[in-house]
Amino acid sequence: MGFHRHARAALVWAKMRFLAAETDSAVSAEHACVVCGTVLEAGRCRALLAVGAGFTEPFFATGERSREREDLQFTLSEGPAWEVVRGGMLLVVTDVTSSETSLRWPMFAPEAIDRGVKSIIAVPIQAGAINLGVVDCCRELAGFPSREGQAEALVCADAVLALAVADFGGDGPGLAEVIDRAFTGHHDRVHQAVGLVSVQLDLGLVDALTRLRAHACAHGRKPDEVVMDVVRRRITFRPGCDGRVPKETAETMTDLAAGLGETFVQLADTLVDDFDLIEFLDLLALRCVELLGVRTAGLLLADAQGTLTMVAASDERTRMLELFQLRNSEGPCLDCYRHAEPVVCPDLTRAGASWPKFSRAAEDADFRSVYALPMRRRDEVIGALNLFDTRPASLDDAGLGLGQALADIATIGILHHRLLHRQETITAQLQTALNSRVIIEQAKGVLAERLRVSVDDAFGVLRAYARSNNRKIHSVATGIVDRTVEIPR
Repeated sequence: MGFHRHARAALVWAKMRFLAAETDSAVSAEHACVVCGTVLEAGRCRALLAVGAGFTEPFFATGERSREREDLQFTLSEGPAWEVVRGGMLLVVTDVTSSETSLRWPMFAPEAIDRGVKSIIAVPIQAGAINLGVVDCCRELAGFPSREGQAEALVCADAVLALAVADFGGDGPGLAEVIDRAFTGHHDRVHQAVGLVSVQLDLGLVDALTRLRAHACAHGRKPDEVVMDVVRRRITFRPGCDGRVPKETAETMTDLAAGLGETFVQLADTLVDDFDLIEFLDLLALRCVELLGVRTAGLLLADAQGTLTMVAASDERTRMLELFQLRNSEGPCLDCYRHAEPVVCPDLTRAGASWPKFSRAAEDADFRSVYALPMRRRDEVIGALNLFDTRPASLDDAGLGLGQALADIATIGILHHRLLHRQETITAQLQTALNSRVIIEQAKGVLAERLRVSVDDAFGVLRAYARSNNRKIHSVATGIVDRTVEIPR
């Protein structure tokens, strides 16, 4: 029996190595997901990690349809992935069109059927008795997969965890290496909305998500639409408001601009024991806005395979625009990274020929110029620093030179930090990083509702409070969510 298990594992790993060899790349968690879909005869497959409080976060999907299905389960709080993460057992649904499945998942099942799904297999990702996630595969044919296919799928799930941890501890920027941020952008909005509703109704986070879902059902709306309305203050769950948002104003907070010398010192200081990459990149984006006079800034970093990921943005619309570029594989920031050269676009109204989709999206966001600067050290390019403004031709040569200098010093700091800490990461750190991002988004929603400000302004308050009290952003966010930290109006 043991021999057969070892032989099966060897066969699965051989399949993954064959896939990796086709693209001349190292074996990764993505290859494990693809092989899992193959042995189960599933055309769509995605992998998710559990992040606590009933939430999951995806890090790979084989195509846009899988991404849409994950979005649906995440927002509806129902579906095979949710059951497996909670129960830790292999789940096989042989006929999605059956009445039993409709009763089991009344909102998810009809949507899955509309997308051509006939059967589903969800395989747990586990470390001993701990449920860490799920590999979720959809098939376009009904019935059971073969016994051998199910056994090989379990091997694939073990490989997903091992490879994700290996990737996370490699040369890339940590969490960004294993999270496909190009299709998880809307999760941040859901976390923010959950935080808002939890304060409005004085509920826990899981109950707040349930109320969001119930509101969508009761009003015949898509949950994503309700989420956007909550975040944008079009509706509120506060008692007595009948879904309307009272017209109130709130003071906005701005940080005083630090001197250029102080900025370079801060960007170069990556040798401290408690160095935090996300705070470091957030600082870079903030300083660029302050020192260069642009409206917003965003950063894309590449993982070990050269895939770009959005890791920092100075406001929400910039974050969405960066994700738009990644999703559509088009835009100045991508061109900057690919060619390792600055991309200067002083007038977006004339950029339609180069980036037809991006230029329209940028203009819709009220931007009129964009400047993309490579994060490069000699021949190694690790990402791009992207500057957006609502005015045309807002940066001159001196401004571009300063922007490139900021990008260069940050690049050196990141590369130095990677060199010193290449072997540090373990599985627990991966899960902590996932939890941290979710908690920060929820805290932004909680603060936004308490202080009656926008989500962007709420993050400014959170960041300013953390700095003024010499605390980490994640520590303050945790206190806000569990109601142990009160930030006055």
